[in-house]
Amino acid sequence: MPLVSIGMPIYNSELTLRPAIDSILSQSMSDFELIISDNCSTDATSSICLDYASRDSRIVYIRQPTNIGGQKNFKFTLDSGSSKYFMWAAGDDTRSNNFLEENVNFLELNADYVASTSQNCFEGEHLMPESYVTFDLVGSMEERFIHFFDNCFQSHGIFYSLFRKQALSDRLQVEECFDKSYGFAMDWQVNLLLAKQGNIHRCNKGLTVLGSNGVSRSKNPWRIYRSSHIEWIIPFYKFNPYVFKLIKDLSFIAQVKIICRLVRFNCSVAHRPIYAILYPILYPSYSRYLRPLIKSKVLRGKSK
Repeated sequence: MPLVSIGMPIYNSELTLRPAIDSILSQSMSDFELIISDNCSTDATSSICLDYASRDSRIVYIRQPTNIGGQKNFKFTLDSGSSKYFMWAAGDDTRSNNFLEENVNFLELNADYVASTSQNCFEGEHLMPESYVTFDLVGSMEERFIHFFDNCFQSHGIFYSLFRKQALSDRLQVEECFDKSYGFAMDWQVNLLLAKQGNIHRCNKGLTVLGSNGVSRSKNPWRIYRSSHIEWIIPFYKFNPYVFKLIKDLSFIAQVKIICRLVRFNCSVAHRPIYAILYPILYPSYSRYLRPLIKSKVLRGKSK
């Protein structure tokens, strides 16, 4: 059994798949298996995967007979891995060749940490160290949760971290994480479930470069997962009860602190679904009015 299982759930990834697989196969630590779950792609994804699998025995390629949905595909790769450590790798992400080695070594030496990851950035920012995301989730559970909500929109690297498979051993909790009804916040649920189990480290060595084809980078990700009219007002109204269940064993004061941040968080993003619809319509006709407004909001955010 390899030390690490890497799950790569993909769909129609022919344009980005080769660099993603190459970055895994070129890791300085070779004790891993790469489980690729092809969600019934209709492009050349299948032939690319079969070509790689024929040349490297560490690759396990599975083609789903029908499209099972993105979230179930992520869960499928998790269930398929049986190693001590697990991580997801998207079909348009790349990693530096020391990513596995640095993070495995840290977890092997620090039993009180459940996950470890490296710095991360988006495609096109790898030569801009000032844009790297570097926050970790360390401290008490209260501190970890508060720090997460302060950085949740930059938490992609946490979701794609290397973690102890045992940390996601509760079947009911894992099933709830991948419930389609939670939609847009699925990765946040996994992040919080890991953060509940223990500390999440961030190495200052290694780098993950996230592709720009993910749902969160699309023009209107809210529309994809919206299932009720109430989500226009409270975008994460289904996500909120999930958080309440995770924090139920904390002190009353700690729960109040986290709930206050959750309320503020819901209020701060309530305008985004509407903005995602209006901006493409109004731009560029009203760009001279929108741009100053956007710029002023960015500046105010930085000043805080």
